[in-house]
Amino acid sequence: MDYAAPQQVSLAETMPTRRDVWEQLVAKYDLVETPFDELVGWGVGDFLFHQEADNITSTVKVRQAGFADALDTGTRLPQLFGGLIDKRILPPTLRPETHGI
Repeated sequence: MDYAAPQQVSLAETMPTRRDVWEQLVAKYDLVETPFDELVGWGVGDFLFHQEADNITSTVKVRQAGFADALDTGTRLPQLFGGLIDKRILPPTLRPETHGI
């Protein structure tokens, strides 16, 4: 099967058209009513995912300044998402451990 080249999609333009999906999830799972416009800064996602060059950063300076703590993304993100699920901000079907995360 032939496949198409990747296409960039603007989250800031696309996601507001899916407001109805969020409202359905809020109703279905009795979530805390969070205004769709306050959920996520979609423009930040556009910035992060549409870089023309690789973003290479170093943590040497912050570690030299005394900020030595480090958190493992694979551990921390499920904790954060789990907390949002426990507070009824995200639906329980997104619980990370049920998706192998």
